[in-house]
Amino acid sequence: MDISLHDILIPATIAEYVYLSADKFLVSQNDRGHQQIQSFCRQVRDKTGREPEFVEFAQLKLQQEDKASLVVTSENQRKVRDMFQQAMHVGASDIHLRIGEAGISRTLFRINGDLEDIDTGKTEEGEAMASTIYQSMCDMAEKNFIATRQQDGRLKEEFVKDLGLFGARYAHTPTVYGLNVVMRIIPDDADTPPTLEALGFLPEQRAIIEEQLGKPEGMMVLSGPTGSGKSTTLRSMASRYMALTGGKKNLIAVEDPPEGKIAGVQIAIVADRNNPEELSDAWVRTMTAGLRLDPDAMVIGEIRCLNSARTATVAAQTGHIILTTLHSNDAFTIPERLMTFGLSLATLADPQLMVGLISQRLVQTLCPACCLTWDEVSAQMAFADKALVQDHCDTASVRFRNPQGCSHCRKEVMGSSVSQGVTGRIVVAEVVKPTIRMMNIYKEKGRLAARRHWHREEGGITRHEHLIRVINAGLVDPLHAHKICPLDEDKEFLCD
Repeated sequence: MDISLHDILIPATIAEYVYLSADKFLVSQNDRGHQQIQSFCRQVRDKTGREPEFVEFAQLKLQQEDKASLVVTSENQRKVRDMFQQAMHVGASDIHLRIGEAGISRTLFRINGDLEDIDTGKTEEGEAMASTIYQSMCDMAEKNFIATRQQDGRLKEEFVKDLGLFGARYAHTPTVYGLNVVMRIIPDDADTPPTLEALGFLPEQRAIIEEQLGKPEGMMVLSGPTGSGKSTTLRSMASRYMALTGGKKNLIAVEDPPEGKIAGVQIAIVADRNNPEELSDAWVRTMTAGLRLDPDAMVIGEIRCLNSARTATVAAQTGHIILTTLHSNDAFTIPERLMTFGLSLATLADPQLMVGLISQRLVQTLCPACCLTWDEVSAQMAFADKALVQDHCDTASVRFRNPQGCSHCRKEVMGSSVSQGVTGRIVVAEVVKPTIRMMNIYKEKGRLAARRHWHREEGGITRHEHLIRVINAGLVDPLHAHKICPLDEDKEFLCD
């Protein structure tokens, strides 16, 4: 009998226990007596004449995971899925909902680092969508949606698995105009995470990372602002570690929330995210529990407080390789940032503890089909911009973004043209291998002196030098990149 599945909505409260498709109607055996489930079975019977097959809960979950059955739910959930599908189509990293701004609800996608206006609707439509996402599509979230205070959660994998997503990180906060919602899109690339080379790391930098991944203990800390690709690099490093060890080592990942699949054992933090003290305690409990699982290496999603910093340090001092992230401006401010949490410089200046300091940013890559040459744009450039490019770049090879784009790069979404002139983003980084001499200089003369020594005496490649390489290769617009990583920053940091 032909049926329209869109005519049958599975209530969110029982969606975990029911599976409905064109050829199957499954119900969890142990939950068949639930009043809502019985009512739903009657609804399906009345509309289709079909009787449920009662199965073990584990069998039901496998079917849901294989077929992503939760797409058959409410109309708002379908709208959410459509929105994520559109976002995936144009390569967006984040979805923003600005609900109530100017009396409407605005949808924006962050594409290659830029926010693009995609759609508008009624305020009540945006509110209904946010409520649906938080209450019926998120795990690791509170029970009730409350628009008047900050809340966060994670979109369940089963809602978006068939779209090629691992999930999405959800956060909202009240604003002066209404509610601001941001969802970080997490691709499902666990089987084939991008390599360090594909991310943009230079051969010299990859060699250092692989050397440090081969150490039996120590801490590798990756720094950068929000949206700089730290989580992706962390997963790529974890994947490379497993490859280098032939998959014969035990890697434990502790995250809040998980930002994608990592080869190994993943543990999520369970705590009230609106209670900083409880969240901090939960980090320590979970990290400590991970240390009891016989790890060789640990991925710690982020060091965010004294407790997590201390626990990560102890783990690195007791025979484990630790891969983690931290918010700091550059590689040489990582120890200073950890000191603000309460760790001592004497501890942090030990090169056997701090075995890797990495800082990265993401810069847009140009469309090779329509990028513009120096001769095509220099006459219209402001004097300061022109001087900046001439001082730092090779004008014969440098290229610039075409704001109109072309058929190779321009994408259409909901009537809007996006991604004109760019095709993606790559890493520009500095990868520091601490040495005894460098860390002694750090202790005695400070980070700037240590940075100069690293660059001049140890051949360190600064983030600026990495950037200039990709600019002079015609891959990156220097004026856009200057806003992410200043072209003249080495003059400030490396001068005596």
